[in-house]
Amino acid sequence: MAYERTIKFDYFTVCISKENIGDLVRFDFESWISKVNDEGIEKKEISFDNTIARLENLEGDKKSKLWKLRFLKLRDTNIPSIVKRENEAKPIILDDDEYIGEDLLMIYDRENQVAMIQCNRFAMAKGKLEKFLNAVWDDQENRIVLVHISKPINMDQLRKKNYRFLALRLANIHAVEDAHRPFSDIVNGLHTMGSRAGAITFSLGRGRQPKKGLNQQEVPILLDDIYANQDIVSDAVLKVKDDDDTTDIDVVDLFNYSVVEYIKFRMEERTTLEFDYATRLMVEKYNARKKEINALLK
Repeated sequence: MAYERTIKFDYFTVCISKENIGDLVRFDFESWISKVNDEGIEKKEISFDNTIARLENLEGDKKSKLWKLRFLKLRDTNIPSIVKRENEAKPIILDDDEYIGEDLLMIYDRENQVAMIQCNRFAMAKGKLEKFLNAVWDDQENRIVLVHISKPINMDQLRKKNYRFLALRLANIHAVEDAHRPFSDIVNGLHTMGSRAGAITFSLGRGRQPKKGLNQQEVPILLDDIYANQDIVSDAVLKVKDDDDTTDIDVVDLFNYSVVEYIKFRMEERTTLEFDYATRLMVEKYNARKKEINALLK
């Protein structure tokens, strides 16, 4: 039976941090790819930071002129079980040289040093992927760094949106001026309770959601107070959509509005996400946004 799986992707510029300088400069990632090819690193396990991973696939797409990569994090802990209907579950037994593989997909554009990378908390997060890339690169004075590509937030446009969700993380909470506004009511209430940190979520609940979102007048007021109190608010994420109810939900990180992509993959049960199919859709999405991304890099 077919089903849809939605996967999030982030956009990065691939850079080098030069020791004793501190500035980041764009990095020609094809130099890393050349080293992989020259040293035969593809499908070889690399141990680093209590992790084992490898580059499973590396292909150049002649039509799009993009590189397509698939990384695997290998684990031999927290092994799942196989369950047969109406029978006892049995653990998967791994041989000494076998692992469970968690994959991470990436495409790279040599024209602008931009990478589109899958978000997979079971595989490698950004920091762990950087460590893998640097373990292969092996140059202590020139460290590979992945820098999120962000876009400016247009608050005037944001105020016209339909608000669907807002989540705040608070730290170092202290009393604020009682302005009889949502933010001061929340923060002062937490402070009165003796809380030094907290997490607040405003949502429309699960299941079928109403077309009308969160309060159209109060949310902009709350947003203004969030920006005015960044010593307390450590993270703030807003989900919005247009009022015509035909667009997808847009996720806005109010402090770091990174460019992200959500791709729906059609898959069959009992199968894994196929590399060629997944990267083909990634390339299509990237090409559709390349002009926008290049404008953000200027």
